[in-house]
Amino acid sequence: MGIDQKGKAMALYEKYGEFDSSAEINRKAEELFNSGDLDGLRNLACENGIPDDFTEMYVEGEIEQLCDDQVAAVGKIDMEIDELQPIEILVDWADYIKAQCMEDDLFCRQVRRRGKSLEGCIAEIAIWSLIHAQPLSENIIKAMEKAGKEHEKELKAAGIEQRWIRYTKTGAPGSARTRQIIREYYMGGK
Repeated sequence: MGIDQKGKAMALYEKYGEFDSSAEINRKAEELFNSGDLDGLRNLACENGIPDDFTEMYVEGEIEQLCDDQVAAVGKIDMEIDELQPIEILVDWADYIKAQCMEDDLFCRQVRRRGKSLEGCIAEIAIWSLIHAQPLSENIIKAMEKAGKEHEKELKAAGIEQRWIRYTKTGAPGSARTRQIIREYYMGGK
């Protein structure tokens, strides 16, 4: 979450709502600037994950627009990361999305689209995982049971009983499939 001009944590879309593009953000920024509402302008930037230095350059007239497509898309993902607090592989997925924004102009415009979200993208990957979950091989199950005995305290703390190991399935997509799901989510119109 960003911090507004009064030092209050500011959530994504809290005051100004979700923008569909950098052009919409820039129109609102221009409106706020022209009306002399610099605190509002700074809050707009904060709410959309636009870095403070861009905001100050805009206010000082050093740049003509508050953001471009890339800054708007990465700012959106950064704010969504702040709200979702993803861990482990989910952070890797978010980083992949941000990297694609740096490389692909169309992709970053799609990321910024109204209704598209990191949360929605992660949900698509998770659903794919559930649909494609497969039982593990007997050798892996035996190795897990052995390892489970060594990690009995951790399993118990996580609410997992040793007897459940036998029913473990995995459907986590590989890297290439994950990238495909991400691109389809943002580019495919879901």
